[in-house]
Amino acid sequence: GRGRPPTCIARLPPVQTCTVDYLGFLALQSHYIATIRATRIIMAFGAGPACSNFDPRPFAAVTHLRLLLDEDVDWSPKFSQMPVLSHIIFDVLVVGLSNAVIEANVRTALVVPSCQRVVVQAVNIANSYVEDYRFGTLVKALRLLGDSRVYVARVDKHVWEITFTGDARTCAREARKGRDPWSIGDCVM
Repeated sequence: GRGRPPTCIARLPPVQTCTVDYLGFLALQSHYIATIRATRIIMAFGAGPACSNFDPRPFAAVTHLRLLLDEDVDWSPKFSQMPVLSHIIFDVLVVGLSNAVIEANVRTALVVPSCQRVVVQAVNIANSYVEDYRFGTLVKALRLLGDSRVYVARVDKHVWEITFTGDARTCAREARKGRDPWSIGDCVM
């Protein structure tokens, strides 16, 4: 029927990790699917202005969140609506995002009472001097937060594309290897 999730989606068993593209995000927003209640969500698209209509219900049980910040978008108001959020990864393009926006998002994620770890993963596009300089500046800015829960990682674009935006088989292979993307990075302190 109209306004209800398709029967096949409603019959899915509960899942721990859910990767959503933009259409998947819209489905989460328009159909609260109680049977899924994923605790780990990987948003495999740029979490930009298109995410401004945010329904917190699908995210109430989320403990682990991974966001691609590819625009100067402040997600900080949304973190207070995720009461059990404990781990978050911000994937950022090194040359494409202002440190002020990254800092605002990290600072607000750290305020969530259940927050244990925040990772900023810088994605190198061209391995240039400019990226090296921007990465160094980013690390200094994150150190100024003075919080041992903040971690930083750096990855080349081709590796990031395989693990983050890869197809379902790649994601399944990574999961079977027991890799936990929320445990990456080095503490900035």
